[in-house]
Amino acid sequence: YPEGAMEDQIQDLVRAVEYFTDKYANNDSIKSKVILMGHSSGSHIVMMAALRGHLVGRVDGLIGMSGVYDLEEARERELQQDMKTENDKDVDNGADDGIESSMISISEL
Repeated sequence: YPEGAMEDQIQDLVRAVEYFTDKYANNDSIKSKVILMGHSSGSHIVMMAALRGHLVGRVDGLIGMSGVYDLEEARERELQQDMKTENDKDVDNGADDGIESSMISISEL
């Protein structure tokens, strides 16, 4: 599998949207709005790009299906269900894996 982090996936999406919108911006035969849809992790990537402001002025709407939108709530639920991964154990031991500092909650907007 190719190596990459969440930010790499977000940037891939942003580059694809920029390519598409730049290519068709001056095409008078295309009058449709740009709507992005993602399912599961794709939905999460679309929403993270939008929350970070990467899609402003290029995308008219978002459709998210079965995505995780509140990472803090999802992490708490996972910990409560005792479904820890090795990364969770590292965080519990005080190691900083960067997860905590990158979380954005929709409720904070």
